[in-house]
Amino acid sequence: MGWLTGCNVMTAKMKHLIHYGYLITITANNEKGVWRGHAIVNWDKGKFDLHDDVCFPNEIEAEEHAVELAKHWVNNHLQKMRD
Repeated sequence: MGWLTGCNVMTAKMKHLIHYGYLITITANNEKGVWRGHAIVNWDKGKFDLHDDVCFPNEIEAEEHAVELAKHWVNNHLQKMRD
């Protein structure tokens, strides 16, 4: 059931992409008619779980939001490593 334990949640298929060498896994979860995006960022030194409380009317918008959230996290992580 993922990050929304204890709720009636339907999990969609996972999608994967690579952004600057970081593997990003994207899902969208439907809870009571609204969709929430979820991303997991994996790299050689760890893993980071990303989700927020933003709701969307459809799966595609939730997935797109999760992709942008994950890419932003990766970009910030890389910038911190350069500083």
